[in-house]
Amino acid sequence: MGFWFFLFFCDMLIPATFLGVGRYFTHHTPGRNSAFGYRTPLSSKSDEANAFACQYIGRLWWRIGLVSLPVTVLVFLVLLILRPDKDATGWVSFWLTMAECGAMLLSILPTELALHRNFNKDGTPRGPEE
Repeated sequence: MGFWFFLFFCDMLIPATFLGVGRYFTHHTPGRNSAFGYRTPLSSKSDEANAFACQYIGRLWWRIGLVSLPVTVLVFLVLLILRPDKDATGWVSFWLTMAECGAMLLSILPTELALHRNFNKDGTPRGPEE
């Protein structure tokens, strides 16, 4: 049972990170030169692009966290009811973690697309006529 609790705690860290960082980025945009934040070449071109990217991915991560949190709890409730051996529990936890990390990496794509739709290559906002 200790192994189950350990994996549950570890797997809950990812949805908690989605929710915490998502909430933080939505309301507090880290500067371009801060120690952390959404930093890609286009988002680093201007303060406006940086703020847009951080807020965009923050809202996206918040939504992902709202989905992944109950999914994680549900998966572990099923594991608690079925009580598979440690190997099966470990593999389920592994694939759940990989799916959540995949969601984190895939969230870069819509953020970059939104940046390219709203900002020029030099980081200046696009006008309505462009």
